[in-house]
Amino acid sequence: MSNFLLKLCYPRSLLDYAMKKSFVSPHALPSPNSLIIPYITNIKSSFYLNNIKPLTNILSHQNPQFLNVRFPLVLRKPVSLLSFLNSSPHTFSTQKCLSKTCLTCPNFIEYKIQIVINQIPIIINRPCSCKSSFVIYSIFCSNCSSFYIGKSESPLHIRVNLHRHHLKIPPTEQTLQVTKHLQSCSNSNFSIAIIHQLMEKKPFLLQQTENYFIQLLKPNLNSYF
Repeated sequence: MSNFLLKLCYPRSLLDYAMKKSFVSPHALPSPNSLIIPYITNIKSSFYLNNIKPLTNILSHQNPQFLNVRFPLVLRKPVSLLSFLNSSPHTFSTQKCLSKTCLTCPNFIEYKIQIVINQIPIIINRPCSCKSSFVIYSIFCSNCSSFYIGKSESPLHIRVNLHRHHLKIPPTEQTLQVTKHLQSCSNSNFSIAIIHQLMEKKPFLLQQTENYFIQLLKPNLNSYF
Protein backbone atom coordinates (compact mmCIF):
# COMPACT_ATOMS: atom_id res chain seq x y z
CA MET A 1 0.00 0.00 0.00
CA SER A 2 2.90 2.36 0.74
CA ASN A 3 4.25 1.90 -2.77
CA PHE A 4 0.87 2.73 -4.24
CA LEU A 5 0.58 5.90 -2.16
CA LEU A 6 4.08 6.91 -3.26
CA LYS A 7 2.91 6.70 -6.87
CA LEU A 8 0.14 9.15 -5.92
CA CYS A 9 2.88 11.56 -4.78
CA TYR A 10 2.32 11.12 -1.04
CA PRO A 11 5.56 12.24 0.70
CA ARG A 12 7.67 9.30 1.86
CA SER A 13 8.44 11.08 5.13
CA LEU A 14 4.70 11.34 5.85
CA LEU A 15 4.14 7.65 5.11
CA ASP A 16 7.12 6.61 7.27
CA TYR A 17 5.81 8.78 10.11
CA ALA A 18 2.32 7.26 9.82
CA MET A 19 3.70 3.71 9.81
CA LYS A 20 5.90 4.42 12.84
CA LYS A 21 3.04 6.04 14.71
CA SER A 22 0.71 3.12 13.99
CA PHE A 23 3.14 0.73 15.66
CA VAL A 24 4.08 2.76 18.73
CA SER A 25 0.91 4.73 19.51
CA PRO A 26 -1.67 2.94 21.68
CA HIS A 27 -5.05 3.10 20.02
CA ALA A 28 -8.09 0.96 19.59
CA LEU A 29 -8.53 -0.85 16.31
CA PRO A 30 -11.27 0.77 14.21
CA SER A 31 -14.40 -1.13 13.48
CA PRO A 32 -14.79 -2.34 9.87
CA ASN A 33 -17.55 0.19 9.25
CA SER A 34 -15.41 3.15 10.30
CA LEU A 35 -12.60 2.68 7.78
CA ILE A 36 -12.07 5.64 5.46
CA ILE A 37 -9.77 6.41 2.57
CA PRO A 38 -7.25 9.29 2.71
CA TYR A 39 -8.52 12.84 2.40
CA ILE A 40 -8.50 14.19 -1.14
CA THR A 41 -9.43 17.53 -2.65
CA ASN A 42 -10.41 16.32 -6.10
CA ILE A 43 -14.06 15.31 -6.45
CA LYS A 44 -13.98 14.12 -10.07
CA SER A 45 -15.20 10.57 -10.53
CA SER A 46 -12.24 9.83 -12.82
CA PHE A 47 -9.86 10.53 -9.94
CA TYR A 48 -11.68 8.04 -7.75
CA LEU A 49 -11.78 5.34 -10.43
CA ASN A 50 -8.14 5.78 -11.46
CA ASN A 51 -6.53 6.30 -8.06
CA ILE A 52 -8.68 5.59 -5.04
CA LYS A 53 -10.55 2.53 -6.29
CA PRO A 54 -7.33 0.60 -7.03
CA LEU A 55 -6.13 1.40 -3.52
CA THR A 56 -9.26 -0.08 -1.94
CA ASN A 57 -8.88 -3.15 -4.19
CA ILE A 58 -5.33 -3.63 -2.91
CA LEU A 59 -6.56 -3.51 0.67
CA SER A 60 -9.32 -6.01 -0.06
CA HIS A 61 -7.00 -8.53 -1.72
CA GLN A 62 -4.21 -8.25 0.83
CA ASN A 63 -6.38 -8.71 3.90
CA PRO A 64 -9.54 -10.86 3.98
CA GLN A 65 -11.09 -8.71 6.74
CA PHE A 66 -11.52 -5.91 4.16
CA LEU A 67 -13.43 -8.03 1.63
CA ASN A 68 -16.89 -6.86 2.69
CA VAL A 69 -15.89 -3.42 3.93
CA ARG A 70 -17.37 -0.38 2.22
CA PHE A 71 -14.86 2.47 1.96
CA PRO A 72 -16.72 5.80 2.07
CA LEU A 73 -15.29 8.61 -0.02
CA VAL A 74 -14.31 11.49 2.28
CA LEU A 75 -13.70 14.88 0.69
CA ARG A 76 -11.89 17.85 2.18
CA LYS A 77 -12.63 21.36 0.95
CA PRO A 78 -9.55 22.94 -0.66
CA VAL A 79 -7.96 25.89 1.11
CA SER A 80 -9.35 29.17 -0.18
CA LEU A 81 -7.03 31.73 -1.71
CA LEU A 82 -7.77 34.17 1.12
CA SER A 83 -6.83 31.54 3.73
CA PHE A 84 -3.64 30.84 1.82
CA LEU A 85 -2.71 34.51 1.62
CA ASN A 86 -3.50 35.02 5.28
CA SER A 87 -1.74 31.88 6.48
CA SER A 88 1.62 32.44 8.15
CA PRO A 89 3.50 30.96 11.12
CA HIS A 90 4.58 34.50 12.05
CA THR A 91 2.84 37.72 12.99
CA PHE A 92 3.87 40.89 11.20
CA SER A 93 3.05 44.58 11.29
CA THR A 94 3.17 47.67 9.09
CA GLN A 95 5.14 50.68 10.24
CA LYS A 96 6.02 54.17 9.06
CA CYS A 97 9.53 54.54 7.69
CA LEU A 98 9.99 57.65 9.90
CA SER A 99 12.19 59.35 7.36
CA LYS A 100 12.13 63.13 7.82
CA THR A 101 11.64 63.59 4.08
CA CYS A 102 8.84 61.02 3.69
CA LEU A 103 5.54 62.64 2.71
CA THR A 104 3.66 59.34 3.07
CA CYS A 105 4.27 58.77 6.79
CA PRO A 106 1.54 61.25 7.89
CA ASN A 107 -1.01 59.29 5.83
CA PHE A 108 0.31 55.81 6.55
CA ILE A 109 -1.77 53.46 8.73
CA GLU A 110 0.28 51.36 11.14
CA TYR A 111 -1.24 48.12 12.40
CA LYS A 112 -0.26 44.76 13.85
CA ILE A 113 -1.28 41.42 12.38
CA GLN A 114 -4.49 42.45 10.61
CA ILE A 115 -6.63 45.26 9.30
CA VAL A 116 -10.38 45.09 8.67
CA ILE A 117 -11.57 46.46 5.33
CA ASN A 118 -15.24 46.38 4.38
CA GLN A 119 -15.85 44.00 7.32
CA ILE A 120 -13.22 41.54 6.04
CA PRO A 121 -10.07 40.94 8.16
CA ILE A 122 -6.86 40.98 6.13
CA ILE A 123 -3.70 39.62 7.77
CA ILE A 124 -0.48 41.28 6.66
CA ASN A 125 1.87 38.58 5.38
CA ARG A 126 5.20 40.42 5.72
CA PRO A 127 6.63 43.36 7.69
CA CYS A 128 6.03 46.47 5.58
CA SER A 129 6.66 50.20 5.61
CA CYS A 130 6.21 53.24 3.37
CA LYS A 131 9.25 52.09 1.39
CA SER A 132 8.06 48.54 0.66
CA SER A 133 7.67 47.59 -3.00
CA PHE A 134 5.51 45.09 -4.90
CA VAL A 135 2.62 45.72 -2.55
CA ILE A 136 -1.16 45.85 -2.64
CA TYR A 137 -2.45 48.94 -0.82
CA SER A 138 -5.71 50.62 0.05
CA ILE A 139 -6.49 54.35 0.08
CA PHE A 140 -9.26 55.45 2.46
CA CYS A 141 -11.23 58.67 2.18
CA SER A 142 -10.84 60.70 5.39
CA ASN A 143 -14.46 61.86 5.33
CA CYS A 144 -16.42 58.69 4.49
CA SER A 145 -16.12 54.92 4.11
CA SER A 146 -15.11 54.96 0.44
CA PHE A 147 -11.83 53.28 -0.44
CA TYR A 148 -9.58 52.28 -3.32
CA ILE A 149 -7.37 49.22 -3.94
CA GLY A 150 -4.14 49.66 -5.87
CA LYS A 151 -0.79 48.03 -6.56
CA SER A 152 2.75 49.34 -6.66
CA GLU A 153 5.88 47.78 -8.11
CA SER A 154 7.92 50.75 -6.91
CA PRO A 155 8.31 51.67 -3.22
CA LEU A 156 4.93 52.75 -1.88
CA HIS A 157 5.98 56.32 -1.02
CA ILE A 158 6.87 56.90 -4.68
CA ARG A 159 3.48 55.57 -5.80
CA VAL A 160 1.71 57.80 -3.27
CA ASN A 161 3.61 60.80 -4.63
CA LEU A 162 1.87 60.10 -7.95
CA HIS A 163 -1.53 60.04 -6.23
CA ARG A 164 -0.63 63.32 -4.56
CA HIS A 165 0.28 64.81 -7.93
CA HIS A 166 -3.09 63.70 -9.36
CA LEU A 167 -4.85 65.51 -6.53
CA LYS A 168 -3.42 68.80 -7.79
CA ILE A 169 -5.12 68.38 -11.17
CA PRO A 170 -8.42 70.33 -11.51
CA PRO A 171 -11.53 68.18 -10.93
CA THR A 172 -12.80 68.86 -14.44
CA GLU A 173 -9.72 67.16 -15.87
CA GLN A 174 -9.74 64.11 -13.60
CA THR A 175 -9.94 60.58 -15.05
CA LEU A 176 -9.61 58.57 -11.82
CA GLN A 177 -12.67 58.21 -9.62
CA VAL A 178 -10.56 57.92 -6.46
CA THR A 179 -8.87 61.27 -7.11
CA LYS A 180 -12.07 63.09 -7.98
CA HIS A 181 -13.82 61.67 -4.93
CA LEU A 182 -11.04 62.70 -2.55
CA GLN A 183 -11.07 66.24 -3.95
CA SER A 184 -14.81 66.66 -3.51
CA CYS A 185 -15.41 64.66 -0.32
CA SER A 186 -12.39 65.12 1.95
CA ASN A 187 -10.55 68.12 0.55
CA SER A 188 -7.89 65.67 -0.77
CA ASN A 189 -7.28 64.15 2.64
CA PHE A 190 -6.76 60.40 2.81
CA SER A 191 -5.04 57.57 4.66
CA ILE A 192 -3.26 54.58 3.16
CA ALA A 193 -2.45 51.03 4.28
CA ILE A 194 -0.48 48.15 2.83
CA ILE A 195 -2.54 44.96 2.87
CA HIS A 196 -0.23 42.50 1.11
CA GLN A 197 3.31 42.21 -0.21
CA LEU A 198 4.41 39.75 -2.87
CA MET A 199 7.29 37.46 -2.06
CA GLU A 200 8.12 37.08 -5.75
CA LYS A 201 8.68 40.35 -7.57
CA LYS A 202 6.76 39.49 -10.73
CA PRO A 203 4.48 42.12 -12.29
CA PHE A 204 1.91 39.63 -13.60
CA LEU A 205 1.53 38.12 -10.12
CA LEU A 206 1.08 41.61 -8.70
CA GLN A 207 -1.69 42.28 -11.23
CA GLN A 208 -3.44 39.01 -10.39
CA THR A 209 -3.20 39.70 -6.67
CA GLU A 210 -4.65 43.18 -7.11
CA ASN A 211 -7.54 41.73 -9.10
CA TYR A 212 -8.18 39.20 -6.34
CA PHE A 213 -8.34 41.82 -3.59
CA ILE A 214 -10.59 44.04 -5.73
CA GLN A 215 -13.03 41.16 -6.16
CA LEU A 216 -12.78 40.24 -2.48
CA LEU A 217 -13.05 43.68 -0.86
CA LYS A 218 -15.24 45.38 -3.50
CA PRO A 219 -13.83 48.95 -3.33
CA ASN A 220 -16.13 51.66 -4.65
CA LEU A 221 -13.42 53.94 -6.04
CA ASN A 222 -11.74 51.62 -8.55
CA SER A 223 -13.10 53.04 -11.80
CA TYR A 224 -12.30 55.58 -14.47
CA PHE A 225 -14.35 58.39 -16.01
